Amino acid sequence: MIAVGLLVGLTACGKPVSEPIEPPARSVPVSTAAAEQLLGRMETLSSRQGPVTFTITEEELTSYLAVYGFGDILQEPAIWLDDGVIQASARLCVARGYKLHAIIALQSHHGVPQIRVRQVVLNGRRLPRLLLLGVEDAVNDALADLSSPLALSDVAITEGLMVVTGEMSY
Repeated sequence: MIAVGLLVGLTACGKPVSEPIEPPARSVPVSTAAAEQLLGRMETLSSRQGPVTFTITEEELTSYLAVYGFGDILQEPAIWLDDGVIQASARLCVARGYKLHAIIALQSHHGVPQIRVRQVVLNGRRLPRLLLLGVEDAVNDALADLSSPLALSDVAITEGLMVVTGEMSY
């Protein structure tokens, strides 16, 4: 049974997407001001104690990645927040360059943020779930190892907005 799963996963690699996922039609503006606004709110949040609720916009997330992200590797980032998922798109500047688009769900698991990668398309080709599991596990392990004073209780994602609630404790 495992061999069949591996065979299906590996043979699906590189096949064109039957129903391509497309980024939302709305554009996401990028500004240094939005990136600095998010950074300032996060710094303010780190000095608080007790229950917290904060919002993050897709403009702030996209701007933060564009301004403070990995500019030599990750270019033209765009983040869309919609109906419980995060859609991310960027150009990966390694070798000849790649266009990546992913749909990711974010949730709380015992106070720690965890992701679930729903789908990834690289240069118009869907990556098999088998490959994504390793990435998902690595990201979730890294998130669990972060020494954050925020114990996450809920993440609500609607169009253009993410509302995060939790408890700050040191």
